[in-house]
Amino acid sequence: DEDRNKEEAVDAILEGLSWLGITWDEGPGVGGPNAPYRQSERLDQYRAVADRLLAEGKAYRCTCSVERLTQLREAAKESGGRRGYDGHCRDRKHGPEVGPAAIRLVVPASEPVELFDLIKGQVTWDSAELDDFILVRPDGMPMYNFVVACDDVAMRITHVLRGDEHLNNTPK
Repeated sequence: DEDRNKEEAVDAILEGLSWLGITWDEGPGVGGPNAPYRQSERLDQYRAVADRLLAEGKAYRCTCSVERLTQLREAAKESGGRRGYDGHCRDRKHGPEVGPAAIRLVVPASEPVELFDLIKGQVTWDSAELDDFILVRPDGMPMYNFVVACDDVAMRITHVLRGDEHLNNTPK
């Protein structure tokens, strides 16, 4: 989040982690082979992953307007239906020539998404409850849920500490 990306906020987070006795093998103040550690400095790596997902058919370009997406949300709210993207652009096979477009993940239909949480135990979601969520905005900026997954894989992260209120973000 460029607007909230302030050095004093980063320092406060790192100080808080240190105060709690949480240390890291690699990262800010320690260094290591996976630098840089700021997501704003890793945009080329995220673009490469998004391009690979597009090439493999695991993601697609979405040209839906903000107005169309707003209408979908409002219609779902009025009808009490599921709020989410309807897959309008999924099979359109837009290429880069389409111009600015979001990049969405192809979420498989009705497959379990599972994880083992050290506090809650086994947690499972049905992928039918998820929509084809955005990985990269039309302006080229990657979304948080996408970049943290890229970083976790690239840096071989073994454990993630999250607040309980973020458990519902985990399937993404």
